[in-house]
Amino acid sequence: MGFMQSYKRLDNLCRDMNGVGVTGYLEDMDRKSGAGLQVTGWWDDYRQLKYYRHIRNQIAHENNATEEGLCSEDDSAWIEAFHHRILDRTDPLALYCAARRKQQSPPPRRKAESSFPQKTAEPHQEKHRGRAVLLIVAFAAVTLLLFCLHRWL
Repeated sequence: MGFMQSYKRLDNLCRDMNGVGVTGYLEDMDRKSGAGLQVTGWWDDYRQLKYYRHIRNQIAHENNATEEGLCSEDDSAWIEAFHHRILDRTDPLALYCAARRKQQSPPPRRKAESSFPQKTAEPHQEKHRGRAVLLIVAFAAVTLLLFCLHRWL
């Protein structure tokens, strides 16, 4: 596939994502401060996209600028590979979003040391448990009292 065809495919994919195209993708990259520190290859991809957008604009708008004179098959291959990276969610913006989500998610909870699950009592269970203890203590007190009265009589 030629450079312009590959670029148009990438531009349309980006337009589906952001409503603008490759320029919108680059603007999204500009807005993500610090992303270059979190995503390996961020600035390389940024520079390549800007360069290819410039080449596309030259071919589209300048007299005597041709695809054959400005591009190689490697350029088309890079654009196609980047197109696939967007589809695979391995492009810079997707990797940045994944890194941000990972930072914002709470740490995983540690499993209990015991192999038995620990149960926490519900409020109504606590109320019933308190009544049961009170009833047992009262029963023991009455039994002891009857035992003592029986011995004295």
